[in-house]
Amino acid sequence: MRTIESIIEAEAREVTHSCAIRSVGMACRRSIRAGKGGFS
Repeated sequence: MRTIESIIEAEAREVTHSCAIRSVGMACRRSIRAGKGGFS
């Protein structure tokens, strides 16, 4: 039981991490396109 739980937790963390990287990349692209102060 413990191992399955830790595997699920690790997978969830990985997915969350990749989603965060993707959203940060999109925000960076948006700010680059809008120039300085493109965060809103």
